[in-house]
Amino acid sequence: MHAPLLKSEPADGVMLLTLNRPDARNALNSPLAENLLEALAELRADSHWRACVLTGSGSSFCAGLDLKEFSDPSRSRAHIADSICAVSESGKPVIAAVNGPAITGGLELALRCDFILAGESAVFADTHAMLGAFSGTGLASLLSEAVGTRWASQAMLTGEKIDAPTALRIGLVNEIVDDRALPERACQVATRVAAAPRSVSDVARRTLKVAASHTLAGKLHAEHQIIQAYKSAKEG
Repeated sequence: MHAPLLKSEPADGVMLLTLNRPDARNALNSPLAENLLEALAELRADSHWRACVLTGSGSSFCAGLDLKEFSDPSRSRAHIADSICAVSESGKPVIAAVNGPAITGGLELALRCDFILAGESAVFADTHAMLGAFSGTGLASLLSEAVGTRWASQAMLTGEKIDAPTALRIGLVNEIVDDRALPERACQVATRVAAAPRSVSDVARRTLKVAASHTLAGKLHAEHQIIQAYKSAKEG
């Protein structure tokens, strides 16, 4: 039986987290979400860890929510959203190494990382609209921040897949790497990140977040309010 999450240290101070449900395309279920929360809590608390790479096992990064577990729409998915949001709240640089499809929740996971490296087979899509659902992690704000409102609109309203070359062109990913070389390249970049003095790295990340937060915080709040109003009206 596969462990829900594989954790290893490919280089000093670099935590490699591998979503390890290849038969389910690394879809997020409760054990995997809990495992991810625990690993990210360790990343945040332990000063030994200075950078992290997040990737998937097999030929997928993450197919999103495990619909076998969450077929009942009334079942709470809050812990899944918590595990996704925890990526950007870990206090350490996290690099997504997207090795295949990153669909819906998988896209949300990747967007919560500091930046994304993509394999040639990487594919991104948001299918919330097709499923009649909404993101609980601020996907609209994060995606539009990354690629602009127009590309985010097309992606979210159509559910169309974005291949790796297009993702590079619109600024969703930083670079494309041969699939076989992706783990090595991601760990190489993470090693360089980890080599920087922690104080300098912290300041750099804080200044970047401050630069974005004046607009992003407002977007996230407004998005949450809009979705809550919709849910309240539907329930009423």
